[in-house]
Amino acid sequence: MAKFQSYVKLRRGIREHLKIMSATELKVYIDLLTGADFKTGEVRTTIAAICQTCDLSNKVVNSALLRLAAMKYITYKPAKNQWHDSHIKIIKYAPVNNTAPTTEAPTAPSTVVSSEPGTEAQGPKQGKQTAKKSEEDKRNHKNTKEIHITANHLFEHWNSLKIMVHRKADKFLPSLTARLSDYIEQELTEAMDNYHAVLTGEEYFWSYKWGLDDFLKPDNLDKFLTINDPFSNYRKHKVGETHAKAKRCANGPEPDEYTAAGVYE
Repeated sequence: MAKFQSYVKLRRGIREHLKIMSATELKVYIDLLTGADFKTGEVRTTIAAICQTCDLSNKVVNSALLRLAAMKYITYKPAKNQWHDSHIKIIKYAPVNNTAPTTEAPTAPSTVVSSEPGTEAQGPKQGKQTAKKSEEDKRNHKNTKEIHITANHLFEHWNSLKIMVHRKADKFLPSLTARLSDYIEQELTEAMDNYHAVLTGEEYFWSYKWGLDDFLKPDNLDKFLTINDPFSNYRKHKVGETHAKAKRCANGPEPDEYTAAGVYE
């Protein structure tokens, strides 16, 4: 990543995401921001370089980049591997990092006066606090609504794969919402597709069929995230894998590793 000696500014809009951004995502974003090309906002770097600078693992950095892309802070196209340059660009970089001095005179604070009789006038500070709370309530409502919509999209996608079709989404929404706090929609959709491919592909030895609730359990979901390469992990005749292990896994998970399947609606 290129090194620059100038200063950069953070977008004010980042305050809206501080409650949902993890410390890792903020750390990675600041690293990208300080290494971006001043004129274009493009970042020439590798996942390995970000890992070294931020002292994070490849998996954690990739997840943080996907989340930043979902929150519209960057565009991100992963490279073939962690040693090649990824295509990353800071969104709205130039406008917020324009260091040209402003000639605009500051405006004096105004007093907000209520037009309704019997109400007290609001001073600048009180008016700002009221407006801030109103905006925060709107954002929280919007975020909750967006997560609910995304959870329903994921439920519909699961049913479209016809692994185990469920009639009602309500009982699965809490689990879907919980997973959306850790992963973006794209990661969960890919994990579902990966599970379906491994389950139905003749070249894979996995044959245990889960319902959506079991699939969403953290330990189970992790196995089929794209970043964990499930296609190599469950391919038949994998180097170093015994025939007995392949046969055992094909007959279903062992009791100490997976929970038994329940009754599905």
